Amino acid sequence: MAGKVRKRKTGAGRKGSLESIEQKLLFVLVYQKGYPLQAILGELFGISQGRANEWIHRLLPILKQALDDLGVLPERDPKKFKAKEEDQKDAAIQSLMAPKDAAKDLKRLKNKLCTTAARRKFIVTRM
Repeated sequence: MAGKVRKRKTGAGRKGSLESIEQKLLFVLVYQKGYPLQAILGELFGISQGRANEWIHRLLPILKQALDDLGVLPERDPKKFKAKEEDQKDAAIQSLMAPKDAAKDLKRLKNKLCTTAARRKFIVTRM
């Protein structure tokens, strides 16, 4: 046996406490939101403090990459943050100033109400 690399079968080994992707996401989000002690985080999820540390270091880069891919990762550089904030303000102002077709929207709503009323064919008679 000396000198040979041991190969495990697929699925062999100990099963993790954080099996599903949902549990892993909840674990890393709880850590990011409140920064609890690793011992407390371990107690919450039924794992040891050392295992909590391993999961934190494994999952945080994945979470940060996902947030960056979605474009919602907070900006850390103050100069870039200011430029990004100004761009967002400009975009918001442009969307407010864009011409709205309120007359068409009102006409559509009015036609919809009239069509619905015409379908019902209620005839009110007074006696």
